[in-house]
This record gives sequence, structure tokens and C-alpha cells, in this order.
Amino acid sequence: MQVRNTIPVYTAPPEDFRAWVQGSLAALKGVSATSLALKCGLGKNVLRTFLNTPDRDIAMSSAHAITCKLREMAADQQVQLPRVEVRAHG
Repeated sequence: MQVRNTIPVYTAPPEDFRAWVQGSLAALKGVSATSLALKCGLGKNVLRTFLNTPDRDIAMSSAHAITCKLREMAADQQVQLPRVEVRAHG
């Protein structure tokens, strides 16, 4: 039997996460990439650069902050966000 020495991490690939964030921003009223980034404590251009640059990656901590804030804002606006597929890596 093979033993895994790493814990699998469940994340969306950057291109899927990018599409999910874009869809979520489109679903929410009055939320831009810049305003979302600032509400997450990120630099004002971090999210916009990630969204506009296909081969750009994003830190897991930033992705987590963005996900939590988008879900919070969706709950406040009573909006359902698009689904995102996650896969195990590791």
C-alpha cells in the first residue's frame, strides 16, 4: 500500500477561479474588481491584474479572502453565485 506524504489541497485551477470571480462580479450589483480587492485588504490592482492576465496566478490566501468576501456580499444582496469546480492536488 502506498502512503501519501502530502495532504491533498482542494482548489480551483487559476483559470476556473478567474472565470468564477468574473461571473460573481457580474452577478453582484455595484461591485468592481478594485472595490472587492480593497475590501479584502489587497492592493487595488491585484485582482484586476489577475482577472486581465490569463497566465497570472493568485496566492491562496488572496483567493480565500476573495471567496469569503464574495459570498458575504452575495448573501447581503440575496444573490446566488455561480458554481466553481474544485479538484484535489497533491
